[in-house]
Amino acid sequence: MNGTFANLTASILNSTNTSLPALSSIKDYYFPQSILAFLHKPLITLFGIALDYWSILHFLAGYLLGMLILRLLGTMFSRGSYYVAGLVILTIFEAFEYFLVKNSLALPERLADTISDIIIGMLGIFIADIGMIALIIVITLILYIAWRYS
Repeated sequence: MNGTFANLTASILNSTNTSLPALSSIKDYYFPQSILAFLHKPLITLFGIALDYWSILHFLAGYLLGMLILRLLGTMFSRGSYYVAGLVILTIFEAFEYFLVKNSLALPERLADTISDIIIGMLGIFIADIGMIALIIVITLILYIAWRYS
């Protein structure tokens, strides 16, 4: 390890050392601008909310979360409990994401973006509940929209 992470950690703990990166540069360390620019590239705008590559990641995260919840909770709870558990987990994650934004680790989001992230994640959970064919259809549709409007 080249010590970069150690230097970055030291700069967080000891902000008086000016030879190390400042707290505001952590965003660039963990989220390089080239990756952020790609992830924020709008695919389509619906109702004033831009759906971008972050939306695809939120959908896939919701899908994987849905599959995990199905495996863990499967037959133990009702179908409603499955969706409530997913909604709670997605909301907690978005609160954590807000904490990161508040501490300058990511780009700020509007409330509408946060709500759309939760809705897109819930769509992923719903697709996980329906099955694999629905996932293939949704991914094909997303790729078509990305190709058509790029």
